[in-house]
Amino acid sequence: QPGSDPLGTYAFRSCPVACRTCGYECGSDDPGWHKEGNQNARDCDWVAAATGVRCDTPGEDGTRAYKSCPKACRACGGAFDECKDSDWHKNNDLSKDCGWITQAAGAIREQRCVAKGEDGSYGFLGCPVACDSC
Repeated sequence: QPGSDPLGTYAFRSCPVACRTCGYECGSDDPGWHKEGNQNARDCDWVAAATGVRCDTPGEDGTRAYKSCPKACRACGGAFDECKDSDWHKNNDLSKDCGWITQAAGAIREQRCVAKGEDGSYGFLGCPVACDSC
């Protein structure tokens, strides 16, 4: 709420990365990306309508939505600051952190990047370097 902090701004404006409201700085969505098996109906606009459950969707080209639709997924990965991995870890398992993600390659790494963390966020948001989402 304006006026509740010294600057009088909303949190989503002052903390765009934390609030996942980074806007245009996130890069451009791939206009050719679409969900595997749904060439016309399930594109980045479809992902943007429900980012919490669609950013891990595999595309026809083999990429996950968070990589091909960074703006839709608000996968900022350092849009306003240095791109670096955080202390993210997989839900209920402190040993499965950003290092755990980097230990894997290919499809296994992709699966780890869409794992949900203790705070409910995806791995690709907490570990942008490990998930190559900067």
